[in-house]
Amino acid sequence: MVFRARTAILAVAGWLGIATAAGAQTPVPPARDSLARALSALSTRLDSLEAGQCPGGPALAVPAPSGADSRSDSLAVTIGRINGRLEALRAARCAS
Repeated sequence: MVFRARTAILAVAGWLGIATAAGAQTPVPPARDSLARALSALSTRLDSLEAGQCPGGPALAVPAPSGADSRSDSLAVTIGRINGRLEALRAARCAS
């Protein structure tokens, strides 16, 4: 009887371990990936501006809120606001 209980517990523990490992394989949602890229590009432009250089190229394309995830949407709006402030600063400092 004890042997069956141990076997059942080990089987369940093994199954949970496999299920946890399989759950870790879920891909990153596209919204998060594009927000991460936008944040990285924003950081690069800000670093360039702080170094006294004028970041070139077009303004950052910030992904629009999707409405699917409130956290991602909030982050997209915040990145958009910071990008607007950065572009205003760039225009003031780098006027040619």
